[in-house]
Amino acid sequence: MNHEPAGLGERGARVFRSLTKDETSPMILETAIEAARAADRLDDLDRAIQGEGVLDLMRAALEDNGVYGGEHKITIKLQFSGVLMEGRQQQDNFRKLIAEVARLKTLGKPKTEGATPAPEAPKVDNSTENELDKRRKARERARKHG
Repeated sequence: MNHEPAGLGERGARVFRSLTKDETSPMILETAIEAARAADRLDDLDRAIQGEGVLDLMRAALEDNGVYGGEHKITIKLQFSGVLMEGRQQQDNFRKLIAEVARLKTLGKPKTEGATPAPEAPKVDNSTENELDKRRKARERARKHG
C-alpha cells in the first residue's frame, strides 16, 4: 500500500489512491502525486469561481481624486486574477497527468503470446494547439504552392 503524500485534500487523496493501487513504479507514483495535487487545485479554483475565497483573488487599488464641488472623490479599482484561465490550464494539466499514468502503466505490463494489446493512453485534445498547428501547416502549403 502506498502512503498518501501529506497535504492532499479529499479529492486529491482519492485520485492518488485510485492511481497507485498495487503500484511500485517510482515514475507512476510521482506522476500520481502531481495528478492528485492538480485535482486539489481544481477544487480550490472551483470554489473561487463559485464565489468562495474571492477576496484572495482580488487586487484593490485606491485613487484619491481630490475634492470636487465640496465632495471628496475616491476611486476603487478591483482586478481579479485570471482564475477561469488558470482553471482551464489546470484541467488540461490534470488530463495530461492521468494520461501519463495510464501510459506508464501500459509500458510496465509484460507482453504475452496471443494477448490483446494494452489500450493506448487517452488522447488529450489540445484544441488550441491543434488549431494553431492546422493554421501553420495551411500557411506552409500556401507558401509552397503560391
